[in-house]
Amino acid sequence: MEPETHLRCSICGESFEALSFEHIPPRSAYNAERVETFGLEHWLGRSDDGKMTGGRYQQRGAGRSSLCKDCNNKTGAWYVPEYSAWAVRGIRAIQQLTPMAEADAVIARKAARIGLVDVAPLRFIKQCVTMIMASNSPRFAEAQPALRAFVLDKHSQELPDKYRLYLALYRGPLARCTGVSGKLDTVTGDVHVISEVAWPPFSVILSIDEKTPLLPLGDITHFKAYSFEDRVDIELDLEVGFGHTPFPIDFRSRAAIDADAAKNDAMGQT
Repeated sequence: MEPETHLRCSICGESFEALSFEHIPPRSAYNAERVETFGLEHWLGRSDDGKMTGGRYQQRGAGRSSLCKDCNNKTGAWYVPEYSAWAVRGIRAIQQLTPMAEADAVIARKAARIGLVDVAPLRFIKQCVTMIMASNSPRFAEAQPALRAFVLDKHSQELPDKYRLYLALYRGPLARCTGVSGKLDTVTGDVHVISEVAWPPFSVILSIDEKTPLLPLGDITHFKAYSFEDRVDIELDLEVGFGHTPFPIDFRSRAAIDADAAKNDAMGQT
């Protein structure tokens, strides 16, 4: 039996006496400042005005000590520069949208088209998978060995059809990082198994064994067809989402949340 002091890397699964800190998302993708992190219990215990207390400060940005030095260095060199370049363009796209306060007062869900020039889609999608794996425990990599192989071989284009990756433009104001969880589609009755990293400007979502599409827009799984060296120009139609709750892919605006709450209150009184 391994000593309890040994920790396992969330990608390769090997045991080490210590793990390196992985910024989630990368430090160069607007994640370098001190952040205060909260759990679901803090959100449930928030005050009437929505404020949360009792969080934990992370001085160097959000993330976890979840990767070994080798996996951290490799993925950082192979994929992070591409993701960070996309993040810059994502922020610019958000800045061209309706101002935050005005958009947050609209109930209807919105979408936007984003154009990207001279990008490497395979590198981007591999960083998306890296972030999802780093935010989960090593048991996740054990259960999904195809994801491990996809990340550790920078040239691999082998991503089984059971996995779908989605991208959305994400405005915040809260960020969230959720491990594997289930989400019920109240329309179809399907239960989606998902994991999300949502930090402006993007929400990255992995969906496993879905029966119906998780989102109507933003499926980027086809990026796996590009080679590591391919650089292309692409256009994407993406949902524009807010982050007012800790629940994965809850992109509702404040107005939509308030409207849903009022509807639920009315139903409870009948």
